[in-house]
Amino acid sequence: MNPKIKLPLLTCLTYVGILSAQTNIPTKNGKVETGTTSTSKQSHIKENNTKLTSIKYDKLYVADFLKVGNNSLWLNSSQTTGNENRLFSTNGPLVVNGVHSANGSVAASAGQNTIINPDTGNMGVGVPNPHAKLDIRMNETNFFAQSGLRLTTPFTFPQNNNLESLFQIRREGATPNTFSSYLTVNPNGNTGIGITEPKSKLHVHDGRIQITGNNSNGGPMMIFGGDENAPNGQWGIEYASGNVSGLNFWKPLGSSNGSGGSTFGNHFMFLADNGKVSIGLDPNFVNTNGKETFEGDYKLYVGTGILTEKVRITVRSSEDWADYVFRDDYNLLPLNDVEKHIEEKGHLPNVPSAEDVAKFGIDVAKMDAKLLEKIEELTLYVIQLKKENEDIKKLLDKKVNK
Repeated sequence: MNPKIKLPLLTCLTYVGILSAQTNIPTKNGKVETGTTSTSKQSHIKENNTKLTSIKYDKLYVADFLKVGNNSLWLNSSQTTGNENRLFSTNGPLVVNGVHSANGSVAASAGQNTIINPDTGNMGVGVPNPHAKLDIRMNETNFFAQSGLRLTTPFTFPQNNNLESLFQIRREGATPNTFSSYLTVNPNGNTGIGITEPKSKLHVHDGRIQITGNNSNGGPMMIFGGDENAPNGQWGIEYASGNVSGLNFWKPLGSSNGSGGSTFGNHFMFLADNGKVSIGLDPNFVNTNGKETFEGDYKLYVGTGILTEKVRITVRSSEDWADYVFRDDYNLLPLNDVEKHIEEKGHLPNVPSAEDVAKFGIDVAKMDAKLLEKIEELTLYVIQLKKENEDIKKLLDKKVNK
């Protein structure tokens, strides 16, 4: 049987000294010592003092409420001003593991206290005057601590049990017993924002995720993949600011190149703010000809080249194709004019020069149509030559037959 102190039907105990006026307070050995200063007994109570020393009981039962002193309850310490105490009240906040000053207020070192303010209901850990329901502050002596706030579940705790959540922040609705979830951490480790049953490690419902602010490695970014061989990750997506701003798809230092080696670099792909996309090109590069990466009104710019089995290109309308060459109203240049243009310009009429191609590139669809135009013109020239040859042959035949 556990030894007990039973205080039946006590309305108020103003000082520990009142305890000495009570009878039938069994000690561990069944004895009660009052008015003694001896510490050789298992327990003793001092009269006319606010100190209850070395009472070795397991439980204390109070029928109504217990009031110990007008100032504080001292545990495992002396009452000398300035010494550390484990639990006391300064006519206001309840201070645990704190230090009291001469005027009864919380001392300067109270940054290590746990304080409960009865007026506000706020609880502070390391905060002398808490301004939140739970206000926690770590100080310079906490650098050996592993965490500031921790919740640990036992190993046998099932991930999918009937517990609704391990941690939840929610807002009460206008209707009783209705709530809107702000943040939920479930037993399986899934975290939900705006949802009470998240399906992934991070599940955002009816909202968005926004990343802002530069860091030592660049702009706002996300990192994907990574292991002991690639501690910095395998891929990164960064919002890069510059003359041309946009999303930069890059490879962190030490990431794999897919062939057993490592690689690092920027601009594997770049999605500019204006919707243009480059692959393998620096979007802010300007070559010796003054040509920028995103030169012209195009959507995709690719460096090195493209290897594909099929490419299908369409034109906006039939007018963009070269069938107009065979119309009766088509102005087919005489071959003499073509010859003169070649001699002066060094290329066919209506065909870009080599310098223009180097500077501006070519439109594949338009160039195909232009090449077809020249083929169809050559066909017309051949037809003309055939007719001329036939006329010459007829003349020769007439002369031979005379």
